[in-house]
Amino acid sequence: MLAIYIAFKLNYRAARAFEEVEVTRTEIVVRKVMASGAPRNSLQPAMVKLEVQELADEGVVRVALRVRDKRVPVGNFLNPEDRKSFAQALGAALATARI
Repeated sequence: MLAIYIAFKLNYRAARAFEEVEVTRTEIVVRKVMASGAPRNSLQPAMVKLEVQELADEGVVRVALRVRDKRVPVGNFLNPEDRKSFAQALGAALATARI
């Protein structure tokens, strides 16, 4: 019974984790809120490249924002179809921010 309680408690705690990506003309803020804390990355839209890795049989498997040698993965929790849609929307937001 204790093992089931611990498993539910850990699952509930992990379910509170989320990710926010905010794109403005001056910065891109990626905020990943884990159950243990809230790391935040701030990037400049003019310097960011969107990396999308897609495999023929699996779809989009990875989306990341890259500035020089720094890579910030985003949308890892999404399924491949939603990850593709997210990558397209993020690419459009980056293009608009650079204008």
